[in-house]
Amino acid sequence: MTIVKLFGLVFLQVYITSSHAAIDLPEPQCDKTDKRQELAKSWHFEYIDRCYFQGKDNPINENTGCLESIFQTMRNEPLLANYLLDQAKYMDTAFCIEDRADGCRGYFDYHFNIIAVRKELDLFTKVNIFIHELRHVDQVVRGFSQSLDYDEYEMVRQTFAVEADANAILALFCWRLKQNGFPRAWNKLFELTRYSDIYDAFKREILSSNDELKASRMAFIQWYKSEWRLTSYFRNSLSGYHDMLDDSKLIQHYQKLPEDYFENLCVLPDGRNYGCHLTDEIKNQTESLF
Repeated sequence: MTIVKLFGLVFLQVYITSSHAAIDLPEPQCDKTDKRQELAKSWHFEYIDRCYFQGKDNPINENTGCLESIFQTMRNEPLLANYLLDQAKYMDTAFCIEDRADGCRGYFDYHFNIIAVRKELDLFTKVNIFIHELRHVDQVVRGFSQSLDYDEYEMVRQTFAVEADANAILALFCWRLKQNGFPRAWNKLFELTRYSDIYDAFKREILSSNDELKASRMAFIQWYKSEWRLTSYFRNSLSGYHDMLDDSKLIQHYQKLPEDYFENLCVLPDGRNYGCHLTDEIKNQTESLF
């Protein structure tokens, strides 16, 4: 079975969707809500009480109250929050509270189009998971996704890049929250022992240069400096790719990504590009890593 759950922060992810391309934003279909809720129903039999749909009537209960607290906290950095939530609204992504023991704290599941987080986590851990996973939703909207049109090692290269970018954006978002007088999400990042070096790299650069673009690029580069991250995401990406091949019964392709493929991956909502596409890390061929 194809792996479709995209794990956030301390978990692994594999993108399962169409190939990289410019995306036109069509008018919503009249039956979109019914299809969205049917998917959520398949995700969990209690989806009505556990999921929140932007722009829809939602129940008033402890779960939706928890989700609204996450959104409210995020909106203390309005530019990034509004952009990411608007991208999720375009995708009609549901936000849900997970209660099943599957070993992960939060994830974006592309198949069900759901971002889920465990209820027992503290608010600021939930906020950080949502920011991270919302950047992945944004990446999907902008066409950065797993595809059988390209060589498996090119898809590993993409997996590395989208993960590095999601962590860089998480650092930037939490830093802005801190600068706006809300430091607790930023402080919570440093409890992630397998990732805290990324946020340290951002912090060193932002304190040195006061340049968000340079700091984001340093965080992006730092993602590649962990052997554990490289090994784990390499294996998980290849596994997901081979599952896609098995499910589709297609013949494997060996095409390389276009040279300008990553040019707009690391664009911020204000249109600035922090230049991850210019780094040596994103250009490296992953088949030689292991």
